Amino acid sequence: MKKTLCYRYLLCFTILQHGTPLENLIFLDGLVQQFYKEHPVDCKYRNMSKLTMFMRKSGGPKLRGKAIEVRNFCKVLLHLWQKFHNPNLLVHKQILLYLKLSYKVDAILDRHKGEFALSGPVAAEFEKTVFDMGHLVVLLEEHFSTEDVPHLFTATSKLHGVAHSALWAKYVSPRTVWCFTGEDYMHHVQVLAQSCIAGTGPFLTVNKTVDKMRFALHVQFSKQQIK
Repeated sequence: MKKTLCYRYLLCFTILQHGTPLENLIFLDGLVQQFYKEHPVDCKYRNMSKLTMFMRKSGGPKLRGKAIEVRNFCKVLLHLWQKFHNPNLLVHKQILLYLKLSYKVDAILDRHKGEFALSGPVAAEFEKTVFDMGHLVVLLEEHFSTEDVPHLFTATSKLHGVAHSALWAKYVSPRTVWCFTGEDYMHHVQVLAQSCIAGTGPFLTVNKTVDKMRFALHVQFSKQQIK
C-alpha cells in the first residue's frame, strides 16, 4: 500500500540540493534518525546509507527492507515530504495527500486490530480512503509517464487487490488475512500465463492458461491421494 521508494527517489534526485544523490540520502538518514528519537516506532528502517537500497541496475526503483520496517516508515516519509515539498506544485500536493491517506489506512487498521471485521462506518471510511489513494496513484502515474524518470507510481495488480480488500473489510479485516500466499499464487499464475502467450491470441490465452492450470491441479491432487 506504500510507495516509499518513489518519495525517496524524488527527494534524493530532484528536490534536495546537498550534493550528489548519495549525499542527499545521508542527509535524509540523519533527519530520519532524529525523527525516530522524537517519535519512537515499533521497528526502525535501517540501512539508509546506500542508494542500492532502492535503486536497481535496470528498471525502476524497488525498495529493499523488511515489511514491518517499510510499514512503519510511512509516518517518517510524511514528515520529510511535508518539510521539503513545494506547496505550489500540484503534483507535490497530490503526493502529500497520498502519503496522508496511506498513513490514515494504517491508522484505521491499528485502531481496530483486534476486530475480525470493520464495523459499518469504519469500513465505509476505510473503503473511501483506499479508493481515494488508488485514484491518486492513477493521476501520479499519468503525470510521471511524461517525465524523464523511472516508473515511480504504477497502478499494479496489487493495488487492485488492495481495493478488493477494502470492499470486503466489513466482512473480514485486512489484518486477519495473510497476503503472501496470494502473492505466491499470483507469481505461479504469471509464469503459467506467459508460457501460453506464444502463438495464441489475447482472448485464447486465458482459456489455454485455465486448461493448463486444471491439468496441473489434477496431477497435484492425484499425487496427494496416492500418498
